[in-house]
Amino acid sequence: MAIVALLNAAAHITSTSALTHSDASLIAPLLTLSPAVTLGIGAFVLGEQPSRPGTLGVLTIVDGAYALQFAPGQGWYVSLRALWRERGARLALLAAGIWGVTPLLEKLAIAHTAPINPPLVPLASTIRVTLLLFPVVVRRPQRLMTQARLPGAGCSWSA
Repeated sequence: MAIVALLNAAAHITSTSALTHSDASLIAPLLTLSPAVTLGIGAFVLGEQPSRPGTLGVLTIVDGAYALQFAPGQGWYVSLRALWRERGARLALLAAGIWGVTPLLEKLAIAHTAPINPPLVPLASTIRVTLLLFPVVVRRPQRLMTQARLPGAGCSWSA
């Protein structure tokens, strides 16, 4: 569980960094690629055989994420090369890869709890991720207080 928590914390930081370097319209579709990683590694490492509809669903997700980056009239590889040039895209792919591995590790952790207690694993992971990310969030207390203020407090909003 400690490894899962470290990986999830790293993926959160990486995806947040990706959003600071690139548009959300580029990053969000790339973060949806984690099921493809899970499917591939699960089949290879755990020997799980995905169903045809499940595989088709994952391929549809991958195709959709790629299609959003594709510009008409260009070769299929041009968008792929553009993804690797953009730092935010590379970070998003890394985060998706990490998030693709963590469910497999969580499955192993669930199998090793005695008695088997599936809700315990995500609870323990979430608590650990929170504890790991807390120092990152509060490293600059004055900035944290500025960001924590409610939007619109003390000002009027016009429609």
